[in-house]
Amino acid sequence: IVTTTIPKRYRRKENSRRISCHSEVATDGQTTGTATGLDLSEETIQKPSTVSRILEDNAAVLRGRGPFFSVKDKYVVNIFGFVFLFQQLVITSLWMAGMLMVQALFFALQLLSLNDLLFRASDIAHSSQHVMIDRVTTFWAHTTLGASGCYPVYKGLENAPDEPAIYISNHASWMDMPIMGIMFYEMRQRHRKKGTPIPSAQDMFKCVGKNDLLKLPVLGKAIALGRHVTVDREDRRSQVKAFRSIQGWMSRGVSFVTFPEGTRSTDGRLRSFKGGVFKIALARGAKVVPVSIVSSQHIMPKAALLPTVAGDLLRRHTEEEEFQGEPLAVIMHPPIDPEGLSEDQLAQKAFDAIASGLPDEQKPHPGVVTSSRGSSLELK
Repeated sequence: IVTTTIPKRYRRKENSRRISCHSEVATDGQTTGTATGLDLSEETIQKPSTVSRILEDNAAVLRGRGPFFSVKDKYVVNIFGFVFLFQQLVITSLWMAGMLMVQALFFALQLLSLNDLLFRASDIAHSSQHVMIDRVTTFWAHTTLGASGCYPVYKGLENAPDEPAIYISNHASWMDMPIMGIMFYEMRQRHRKKGTPIPSAQDMFKCVGKNDLLKLPVLGKAIALGRHVTVDREDRRSQVKAFRSIQGWMSRGVSFVTFPEGTRSTDGRLRSFKGGVFKIALARGAKVVPVSIVSSQHIMPKAALLPTVAGDLLRRHTEEEEFQGEPLAVIMHPPIDPEGLSEDQLAQKAFDAIASGLPDEQKPHPGVVTSSRGSSLELK
């Protein structure tokens, strides 16, 4: 039984604004906390801080991985997170260097465009720049997942259609981004092993994300240079521009990846979808490919600033705890043809498909359905 207790030296005094939390595993088989694993009674602590609430909300995910350190009283980091950070300093440096080299190469090509013919050639080269940037980013994602022991098992890749499609998945962790990116690498590897040509729609993809991602160091630069699509949820003009950009990419044989929940789930459970992606699928007649990401919330829940455990360790722990479902698995379901379906019907089919591949702890709460017209949960 895992409990989180707060040592006396860290308990809040009347006028104190700071608090630290320490997570530990009880050895006597008795819990000293609440049902969620935290002792936040009035006798233990007055006015719990944000970190205390985060640990309480994520007690089931963060069990046995302490001690945790708070960052801005909003996020938590443990020892594994610091090890991951040092790895990323090296990997991200190589990633940034690769992108700068690609930029320098294509800048030189543009300087050599001295006439209309060369200028048109430069346009073609510029079109290829985003491909090379995406390949460099794939190197980062592959190395990040491999070095941290978080490389998932991919299943159902034979379900990927040859034509451009919209791949959607549940979103419970920041690690979902590199996991979905590597999915296309795995699809290419599958074709190489079989000796079959790689369809353009399985070779190239773009992501749809919120504008805030552009502010992130390195990753924001990769998104901009890779010409991925970002959107401001509050700006109608931005949404129209994103819609047209997606239409343009798909007409060139490029597939798309997006998370229709719009943000990461706080408890790992599947939540309702936003409707934009299904409008695009209906407008283009593009198939929707549901993808279930299993257990990424155990690696890096929303409350964690960095990953909290390696995937290999998670496998061993979950075997001991009789975890239902295979940890760190990516399951691709058969594509859904939008022909003859309404927006709501398409959203519901995709929702049900993703939920079918998730373990019980990630399935949506009873009575929750998806609404393609809104972002809030609707209850039957």
